[in-house]
Amino acid sequence: MVGRRSLRNGTLLVAALAQPACRDAVEPFGSADTAVDTTVALRLTAGTGDERSPAWSHDGSAVIYAGETFPGMPAGRGLLLTIPRHSGAASLILPQLQGAGAGGPRRLAAPALSPDGSRVAFIELARIATAAPLAAAGCPVVEPLLDSAVVRVRAIGSTGPLLADPSTPIDFAGRDPAMAAGGTGPFVLRTLPFQRIFIEDSALVTRLSWAPDGERIVFSDGTRLFTWRPAGGPPVPVAGTDDGVSPAWSPDGEWIAFTRIERTDSTSVTCNVIVGFNTVQHQRTGFSEGRRVLMVIRPDGSAARELAPGEEPAWSPDGTAVFFVADRRIWRVALAGGSPVEVADTEFAREPAVSPDGLRIVVTRSDDGRDLHDLWSIPLAR
Repeated sequence: MVGRRSLRNGTLLVAALAQPACRDAVEPFGSADTAVDTTVALRLTAGTGDERSPAWSHDGSAVIYAGETFPGMPAGRGLLLTIPRHSGAASLILPQLQGAGAGGPRRLAAPALSPDGSRVAFIELARIATAAPLAAAGCPVVEPLLDSAVVRVRAIGSTGPLLADPSTPIDFAGRDPAMAAGGTGPFVLRTLPFQRIFIEDSALVTRLSWAPDGERIVFSDGTRLFTWRPAGGPPVPVAGTDDGVSPAWSPDGEWIAFTRIERTDSTSVTCNVIVGFNTVQHQRTGFSEGRRVLMVIRPDGSAARELAPGEEPAWSPDGTAVFFVADRRIWRVALAGGSPVEVADTEFAREPAVSPDGLRIVVTRSDDGRDLHDLWSIPLAR
């Protein structure tokens, strides 16, 4: 892990040395003023697990995110955490679900606070399949791993039963449902681009984003976008969002930005896979990935247009621009169109989230663009 923790330039080194010592954990979503230089990049986390999906609290006092490690918790679980805006000690957002006596391990991901900060939406990964341990010759197409998940909404501080909270299931495309049911095959599997991204990078592109009125959430099942009302009703597909992932609702509610992952060629194979003492037939199709394109669309599915090549959009607080990832850096492009502008000091950064005051951007970052990620807070030029 030494290579992962090495710092790549003097600016980042100064930022790392400026970090305060960890304080006692604060309650979500409290904050503590620090005597750090906020005009430079600040490393918010430096744990031993992967930290993803940052988002700001509604008042900008803290950052929420999904992590893998927390003191006293088994490593590798999906945890929802919060940390003060200038670094410090992390806290569990939902200790009732994740702390001692929470009823067993849960893999939680992709937290998103409601606009008023009273509720948190998140994804519980219900089943992540394991790849077949041994296969006969001729089975090069990677097996899909994401199987199913549940989108949940929970009031901050709630002590009620989880089953009483609003929820809706996600059945990820690609895996044959008969596999989970214990069938004997043959099984038909498709490795779609969103599955390949998860397999290769552990990145979950379903992402949740609230409408500014707090009444709807937009998310992706990996193949298109849906809007859902936690107050009741099933998810509604958004027309014109085929192969859409990573949605972000604009601050005025008029637009949804998302990534379209274009599919190109496909490769299909049939092979026998040995699982335990049994041999089952798999018919596997793997899809090659084309461009990742930054798109915007109206919530009703109209007026879709491309902004730039890129992915993982995040809105400026005034809704006039979208930040996104391309070429392992963060860029900014106007909603009205035009040439993207690179954001300084964002090498190997991804998953941008802009602070409510527009002064800083939080990203996940690894030292080499792969491996495990930490959270960084970077100032934005005014």
